[in-house]
Amino acid sequence: MSLPSFIANTPAIIQHPIINNGFWPDVSVQEFEKAYRIDESFDATKRLARLEQALRLTNAELHQQFCAWSRMGYATLEDVPQEEQGDKKVLIESYKTAVFAKAMELMSNRYRATDTTMHALPRAEAQEKVADQYLIEYREAILMLAYPQGSFSSVELI
Repeated sequence: MSLPSFIANTPAIIQHPIINNGFWPDVSVQEFEKAYRIDESFDATKRLARLEQALRLTNAELHQQFCAWSRMGYATLEDVPQEEQGDKKVLIESYKTAVFAKAMELMSNRYRATDTTMHALPRAEAQEKVADQYLIEYREAILMLAYPQGSFSSVELI
């Protein structure tokens, strides 16, 4: 007779959100991990570092738009008039998408650069395609924020 086995899951570490500059929304590490199905194969400290770096890069990319909205008197992105889809505001969701996609691109590139196994080249090529998809997702989210009225067009180069 065998005894029933029980494997305990490691409890999830509750992390506080990454505090932003006051205008842009804070970023939830758990929301990022859930949205992109991040597992433990990428070190938690490195994930957090990439997410923080993505936040800084996104804020820098959107600096002109931030200045324009600030001049118009908006104190936060939440205050900016924006379309709502259900209970979500489009510009806020676009901002999160930009930060999360940039973090995934950074993680994909870092993983590709450190793979030293025998199958590194095919994996690196696959990771490059994945990183490119995250970069496209990032650029589209940035365009939604930079041109909130949708006055842009996107072209895929082949």
